[in-house]
Amino acid sequence: TLGLIAAFGQPMAALGQQTLEPVVVTANRGPLLLEHATGETVVIGRKEIEARQTDRLTDIVNSTAGVFVAPGKGPLQTAPGLALRGIPSDRRALVLLDGIPMTDGYAGSVLLGGIPTESIQQTEILFGPMSSLYGGNAMGGVVNFVTRMPTRSEFGFSVGYGDAFESGKAPADVQKGYVHAGTRLENGLAIRLTGNWAQTNGYRSEWVTGSRPANSNGAIPISTELGAGTFLLGQKGDNTWREHGASLKLEQRISTDTTWRAGWLLQDYHYGYAAPQSFVRNNTTGALVYSASFAGGDSNYSRQLFHAGFDTKLGLGQLNVLASHTEVTTNSFIIATTGTAFGGPGRISDSPSESTTFDTYWNASLGTHDLTIGYAYRQDSADTKDYTLSNWGNPESKTGLYSTASGKMSLHGAYLQDNWQITPRHCSWPGPAQAEPCQRTARLA
Repeated sequence: TLGLIAAFGQPMAALGQQTLEPVVVTANRGPLLLEHATGETVVIGRKEIEARQTDRLTDIVNSTAGVFVAPGKGPLQTAPGLALRGIPSDRRALVLLDGIPMTDGYAGSVLLGGIPTESIQQTEILFGPMSSLYGGNAMGGVVNFVTRMPTRSEFGFSVGYGDAFESGKAPADVQKGYVHAGTRLENGLAIRLTGNWAQTNGYRSEWVTGSRPANSNGAIPISTELGAGTFLLGQKGDNTWREHGASLKLEQRISTDTTWRAGWLLQDYHYGYAAPQSFVRNNTTGALVYSASFAGGDSNYSRQLFHAGFDTKLGLGQLNVLASHTEVTTNSFIIATTGTAFGGPGRISDSPSESTTFDTYWNASLGTHDLTIGYAYRQDSADTKDYTLSNWGNPESKTGLYSTASGKMSLHGAYLQDNWQITPRHCSWPGPAQAEPCQRTARLA
C-alpha cells in the first residue's frame, strides 16, 4: 500500500505536463502525425508487442477494443479471421505490410502465415470505413504492420522449443528459430535481412461428423449447432505444420525531403495430418472404420513479394509512390474423394497467382485542412488446375486433368479527401480547471 501511495502520490498537474514523443502513422495514406490521423487510430509500439509475447501477427491486435480475431489453431491458422467493429470477414478489413496489401490474388483472403512478429516495429489500426481511400477491402478499417529497420549495426538470433503439458491439448514439439542482421551506413542506407523457421507436430483439433456407416457401432449421437441430428465418428489426425520465411529490406534518406525503399519477402509453409482416430467399428469384422471423411490432406503455399517506393516533398505537400508485385508459385491442397483415410482416389488442386499494385498520392496539411489526392491500380490473375489422383496420399499419382479455370481482374481508382478541422481540439487536464490544445488526439495502446 505504501508503495502504491509513493508511486501515484505525485500531483496530477505534474502528470498533465508530461510531453510524449511524436508518433507517426502511415496507415492513413501517407506519414502523418497521430493527431492528424483521420478517425480513431490505435498505434501499438515495439515495447508493447514484446510484452504481449506474440506468436502470430494477429496476436498483436487481438486485445484491442473493436478488433475481433476468430479463434483458431494459433500459428497454424493462415487466414486471420479478422474483423473491425463488427464488419465480418477479413476480406473487409484491409491488412497491409509496410503499406502493401496482403490480400491474396486468388481467393481475396488475407494470408499471414510465415511472417514472424519479431520483425514488426509498430502496428497501426485505423478504424472506420476507409473505402474512399483504400477501396472495398477497407470497409471496416485498415491494419498496417510496419517492419523494423536498424539504426546501427545489429545481429541477433533466437531459438525455442515447447511442448504441451498434456498430449492433445496444445501443439506438440514446437520448434522455432529467428535470425536477423542489419546495419546503417554513413550515407544513410539501412539494410536489414531476416530468416525464420518453425514447425510442430500439432494436435488433434478437428472432429469428424456425419452419417453412421452401415453395419457399424460406436458412433456417438450428437446435435449440430442448428439442432439437427448427426453422429460423432472420430477425429482427424494431429495437424502438423512447418514454415520458412525470409526478408530483405533497404531504405535510404537521400536528402532532407526524399527517401527511397525496396524489399523482398518470402512466405513458405506446409500443413498436413497424421493418423486419425475412429470411434466406429464394423459389426462383422470388429475393425475400425475409416472413411474418406477422416482424411485431412496436405496443403502447400509459397509466395514472394517484391516492393519499392519513395516519398519526396512536392510543392506544399509530400508525394508518395509505392509499387509491389506478388507471385504465388504454389497454392495446392489435396482432397480425398472416395476410399479411406489412408488412401484411395482423390484430387489435387493448385492455384498459382500474381498480383501487381501501384499507388501514388500527395498529402498536404494546409492550415485546418489535411488534403489527400491520389491514384491506385491493382491487377490480379490466377490459374487453377485440378488433377485426379489414383491415390490421394501420393501427390505424384496424377491420372488426368479434372478441371481448369483462370481469371484476371484490373482495378483503377482515383480518390480525393479533405480532412477539415472546423474547431480546434482542446484537452481538459486533471487538476486546476484549464483547457490546452491537444498534442495527442488518438489513444495509444
